Amino acid sequence: MAVLFDSAAVATSEADEALTALFAEGGVPIRVSHARPGAAGRTIVEHWSFAEQDMFVARGDTLRLARTRTELKAGAPEGIRLGYQLTGSSRLVVGEHQEADTAGQLNITDLTQACEFTQYGHDAAVASFEISRGDLGLSAETVRRSAPLLKHSPVYPLMQAHMARLCAGADALRHPDVGPHIGHATVQLAQALIASAEGPGPRACAILNEALYSRIVEYILLHLVDRSLTPERIAAAHDISHRQLYRVWSHNQLGVAEWIIAQRLARAAAALTDDRQRHSPMWAIAHSVGFKDAAHFSRRFRAAYGVSPRVWRQDSGPSPPGDADNPGRRPFSRPR
Repeated sequence: MAVLFDSAAVATSEADEALTALFAEGGVPIRVSHARPGAAGRTIVEHWSFAEQDMFVARGDTLRLARTRTELKAGAPEGIRLGYQLTGSSRLVVGEHQEADTAGQLNITDLTQACEFTQYGHDAAVASFEISRGDLGLSAETVRRSAPLLKHSPVYPLMQAHMARLCAGADALRHPDVGPHIGHATVQLAQALIASAEGPGPRACAILNEALYSRIVEYILLHLVDRSLTPERIAAAHDISHRQLYRVWSHNQLGVAEWIIAQRLARAAAALTDDRQRHSPMWAIAHSVGFKDAAHFSRRFRAAYGVSPRVWRQDSGPSPPGDADNPGRRPFSRPR
């Protein structure tokens, strides 16, 4: 997490202009003010990156963010803002549509539209997940029609739960193995949310299945080291049947259980070549990635990589004297 702005670092009279300038530099011009300047306390903007996607959290009582025609002319990126009210309450005005949201509620704004957002509460905070039009894959017209109808979508509670978890564990979820999947899952859930807001249809169902698959992958990667992770537990965590889990997973070449093993082996292979774990015993490496038994780990590793974990580690180390012509050579560099 990076703190992009903290009003405590600037004079009170200059805070709004300083944050307005920061948004402009970031390519999304926004006019910052406060609905009740006298009540305004500290304003903070935080940022997380999940591969190609960005999430911001803006904290501040009576904080008002507006995109007028002036700001749109200065810069109107093709994309959407998915908003999730963390604490406090808010009011959003987009064209003729107005809505008031409390903690836990969602809204979507087309960034090419004029809008005004104001939040209230001494601890008020809102998360904004930004998605480009290219990644979203839906037209501006579809977004604008669906925005006032989000609460009618069957995906709405799924998106609420996803954003709550994302905001609560954003720092941990930025893990290199997980972050890209988190971003992808969020985009697909947003697609399903928007596509299904106007009513169910073939496209909405297909997008929802894709989003469900991404959520399952995300869940597996987050719980990969848990040795009790099973297909039954994964299905229960997503409120689906065992049969539905395998139907959603059917396009993957590996079954659920085998995919879990493959991911654990990949993490083990990386750990074995990590200088910080150079002297960790094999059983510790095996347990750290989710294997219950070191012997089973060794058998599965050899079957996948063609050599034992010990040889894999040795081949990744410094070349022995007399082997300067072929330093660091690893004869088996990829799973078979």
